[in-house]
Amino acid sequence: MTRVTRQTGQVQTPWVSPDGSELVYLSDNGGHANLWVIRTDGTRARQITFERDPAITIGVPKWSPAGDAIVYIVNRDLPQLWVIRSDGRGARKLVERGMWASWGDDGKWLYYTPNVNAERYTIEKVPLTGGAPVLVRGENNSTAPTVGRGVLYFVALVTPQFGSLDWEIRRASPEDGPSELVGRIAGNRLPFSSLYIHPSLSKDGRWLAQALSDGATTNLWVLSTEDGSWRQVTDFREPTYILRQVSWSPDGQFIYASVSKNNGDVVIYDGLI
Repeated sequence: MTRVTRQTGQVQTPWVSPDGSELVYLSDNGGHANLWVIRTDGTRARQITFERDPAITIGVPKWSPAGDAIVYIVNRDLPQLWVIRSDGRGARKLVERGMWASWGDDGKWLYYTPNVNAERYTIEKVPLTGGAPVLVRGENNSTAPTVGRGVLYFVALVTPQFGSLDWEIRRASPEDGPSELVGRIAGNRLPFSSLYIHPSLSKDGRWLAQALSDGATTNLWVLSTEDGSWRQVTDFREPTYILRQVSWSPDGQFIYASVSKNNGDVVIYDGLI
């Protein structure tokens, strides 16, 4: 591993710029979670959102493949999808209600799931310029879209059994056409929440990366889009969290992830009373 950020705040959900020179991430440095941008060599960190209202949360940024916008969640009572430029200017609301956002190949369309806190999920898309949403998939409890090389990957909720939400990873081309199974993920292997699923597609379209847990330890795994096989690519042997999303470098040689080590000890405090 190579460390990129060196802040005292909590850092989560990095996403790399299309040219690989910078990444955007969420940090609570300063007392409230906001978006920051840093060069991938660890220099020139800068804050680009400045939310201070404790009733509002911000998160899960993704850089457009065109480089002209970053989408992120703004959540007060329900999550909205906003876009902002990497210099912190031009922030505007694009989607009134949505999560699991992902850009199309050229960055002109934003894909997302509008059904927040629902038992049945669908996928819509909206132009970056704004306008009416277009329904992409309305069946199979489809959510967490990822688009690459003209193929739509998404996850479908499997009927819950014994309280566990399990998922199928599927793909379709065209995006509204018949889908086929690529792989499966048990909900209890997703860190922190069985809803924290959104596989990240490598630029060559060969791999989907997802953080998966075994007990208290989370590792990065990649799913082959060619044969459906899983491969473990990290081997953390201590309590570790990697949450919500990871991001591929443009050349497909690196995965950026927020890695949190969780170690604890039992201690005795003497003389408190």
